[in-house]
Amino acid sequence: MLNVWRSPGDDSVGAIVVTGAGKMFCVGVDMDMKEMLEDAQGRAFYHATTLQKPVICAINGSAAGVGLAIACHCDVRFCSASAKLTTAYGRRGLVVEHGLSWVLPRLVGTGAAMDLCVSARIVKADEAAQLGLVNFVCPADQVLRRAMDYASDLCVNVSPGSMAAAKFQVLRHATMSQRDALAESNDLMHVSEHGGDIAEGFTAFSEKRSPRFQTVSQSPVAARIRSMM
Repeated sequence: MLNVWRSPGDDSVGAIVVTGAGKMFCVGVDMDMKEMLEDAQGRAFYHATTLQKPVICAINGSAAGVGLAIACHCDVRFCSASAKLTTAYGRRGLVVEHGLSWVLPRLVGTGAAMDLCVSARIVKADEAAQLGLVNFVCPADQVLRRAMDYASDLCVNVSPGSMAAAKFQVLRHATMSQRDALAESNDLMHVSEHGGDIAEGFTAFSEKRSPRFQTVSQSPVAARIRSMM
């Protein structure tokens, strides 16, 4: 499942959809590899957050431990109505691993994150949506298609540079002061004015057609963000 990333500079890829093989998403790490801190290609488990493209997770079945961590580091999560989610670590004598202690409070808040990490209880899909752990719940036989449709809409209708900026801002600005976050947003806005996407977005809207936005490698705002990472 982790061997899905194409080159970040590959403009033929507009969005990435991650799902599990078989009936489960990922129910934990192989205990023979329990000290695994990276994926098979040597990348940290937060790798999805470093990409300038949206990473959509289709949780097609249960997710536990590292499986939940992988899902939580994606940008948007679609979840099968029959899926069960759990941190699992405490019930296996483990500490919270794979960056889940960092990302989980950002998704569900400190109180809910503490509950899920301390108890390692099982959460069903509807509760996961109420907590903010997943964005969308859908029937098991539709979860991948819904995630693919969502990703396709992004690729057709949303500026790659704008998506790269939004992802960067949401992840980075949560830990900054309001003043600094606003100043950085204003800087990115000025940079974006030197590209062609703003004019193209309004023109496409008025002409009732799909926009022809710059790719990530062409976008000046995406270039500015790369220089800040």
